[in-house]
Amino acid sequence: MADPNKAAEAPWKDTVVEEVRATREQLFAECGYDLKQLVQRLRQEQQSSGRKPVTRSPRPAADPVP
Repeated sequence: MADPNKAAEAPWKDTVVEEVRATREQLFAECGYDLKQLVQRLRQEQQSSGRKPVTRSPRPAADPVP
């Protein structure tokens, strides 16, 4: 039998996740929901920021499974 107290609880919300999703929606809407236009805009912002992008080293090749 389900716990009647849990049914009354509101679902847990993560305010950071909500903010990120709202910002993503706003950026995408400003680009007319065109993915290529969004990528171009983000790359331009990245270049004009003057910051060095973070890159990761390539992963080592996996050992073949015998």
